[in-house]
Amino acid sequence: FAPALVGSSTIAPPPLELPPTLAPTLLAIVVLVGLGAGVLLIGRMLITPRVDGLLAFSRNGRAVADVVVNGRRMKLVAPEGSAELAELRGVLTGAWGSSRGQRAVRISAQLGADRAKGLVADGDVIHLGDLEISYVSGRRRILEKIGVPQ
Repeated sequence: FAPALVGSSTIAPPPLELPPTLAPTLLAIVVLVGLGAGVLLIGRMLITPRVDGLLAFSRNGRAVADVVVNGRRMKLVAPEGSAELAELRGVLTGAWGSSRGQRAVRISAQLGADRAKGLVADGDVIHLGDLEISYVSGRRRILEKIGVPQ
């Protein structure tokens, strides 16, 4: 008995023929897009300054609440125990003020139907309906406490 092949059959071609360079090209594109996104995020982080200080909420000259500000970005929510600010929502981002090197905060806030959006430099005020929101940096607070004039 000698082994032998009997009959014939055809092998079907593959349904789709891909070039061999497709996988490395797609991988390179994904890596470049990822690196680009990373560079943009790092650049944004470096451009947005860190802020520290205090947001003071007042109504008709009466202090309503104080919120400690620290970081590049933070959500604005009502401080604990402040029923007047229960519906407060918004975002606070570090920014540069109009004067050279002056820190400021960019505020976008909503309290009920009232909305406020703008840049608040160190020592300035923005109005949210009948509420006043003022920003005082940590440096200014320290200087005021030790009695150094601004």
